[in-house]
Amino acid sequence: MEPFESPQKPRRYFWRIASICLLILAVACVACIVLLFQGVPQRPPFDKRILAIAIPPNTPHVNIQGTVYLPDGSPIFNCGVTADTAIFVLRSPDTYSQNGSFFGQHHTSQDGTFQFNFRSGANAVITAFGRDDSEYRQFASKPVVFVARENMEPITITLEEGIPVRGRLLYDNGTPAPLHALEIRQHIEPILGADIPTVREVFRSTRQHKVNDAGEFEVFLLPGGYTFATSDWKGEQPLTIVPTDTEKQFDVKIRTPIFVEAYMEDGTRVKNAIYSFSSNVRAISSGGSMMEQFYDGALLLEPVSHHWTLYLKSWEGDHGTIETITPAMIGKTMRFTLKPVGRVALTAIDANGRPAAGLPVYLSIMQNTHTQLGDNTVTDAEGKAVLRILPGKVSVMLSVGSQRVDRRLDVVSGETIDIGTMRLRRR
Repeated sequence: MEPFESPQKPRRYFWRIASICLLILAVACVACIVLLFQGVPQRPPFDKRILAIAIPPNTPHVNIQGTVYLPDGSPIFNCGVTADTAIFVLRSPDTYSQNGSFFGQHHTSQDGTFQFNFRSGANAVITAFGRDDSEYRQFASKPVVFVARENMEPITITLEEGIPVRGRLLYDNGTPAPLHALEIRQHIEPILGADIPTVREVFRSTRQHKVNDAGEFEVFLLPGGYTFATSDWKGEQPLTIVPTDTEKQFDVKIRTPIFVEAYMEDGTRVKNAIYSFSSNVRAISSGGSMMEQFYDGALLLEPVSHHWTLYLKSWEGDHGTIETITPAMIGKTMRFTLKPVGRVALTAIDANGRPAAGLPVYLSIMQNTHTQLGDNTVTDAEGKAVLRILPGKVSVMLSVGSQRVDRRLDVVSGETIDIGTMRLRRR
């Protein structure tokens, strides 16, 4: 007969195990409560990115030093060194704003050293390019990516022999584009926020390269992906260099502009002028920002699909013209003559009829609600003011003190239009 086992024994084991589990659970709950009351910080929703990318506005600048060496280990003099930094602030896990950037291009000193000044905590990338005059070899370096911080060890950059990339910078009508400089960009993986696609796309290494009078260029690059563009013009073209490449032939094409040249009435070419523009089509813009100087006496304007208005004024402001730009001008060189500007005169009096002396007066040409070129002055002791204005039919806005007057004027070159007396209202 088999021995008899009491059914109570397994029950005793069960209650013992259950008691131990309950005790462990109670201890864990007490520990969690204690930690909570001790103020353990809560993990933010994307703390890694915030801590890595969000840099306070008052973050100090730091000096970054380094040395560039040839492949044989000797320092290289007069080697070009470019530096790009980008500072990003995340607004959400997938969106950011760029809170500052820096681009600089220096050359190494006699001992091969260089120095840059960056915001502490910024993504930074440094590249170098140069040549060994004794052997007529061209070199470039791989990008050095780092986070700028205080007391960094000096950066060491060793050049490698680059792959020649030769080509021409052309307008899309096939003519050379010598008045531009090439901007060569290589996209780089940033140290901070590399898991954010939009951050990864905007961070890059940049270098400027000149073209000759025929639009030809030659640059030496290491394997990688690049984008060729012009720093002051729309349009860009990608280029990929693989380790098996020995050379590349690469033409860069950009949109054919409208060429504008300015001359005085005696035929003297104007090499320093300022311009502005307006159009009913908001998308149309010029090749440069407002109030920009001519480039060596030639202004290049982007192609247009509608008529728009160009305002030209000499650097001194005493000669100018207003011209209509049309699509038929694309690819052509337009010669415009700057004529003596007209004048607008007024007299300002206060509410009591006394001359309003010392008041600031502003005149702006208005076109399609866009403020264009204008002039400013201060009323004299008799309350009078004279301002310069480009000749032609224009709408103007006159601001005298806190008051504004809009007028439509037909300005004749060299003549003065007196718009009379302006009585200022009581404040």
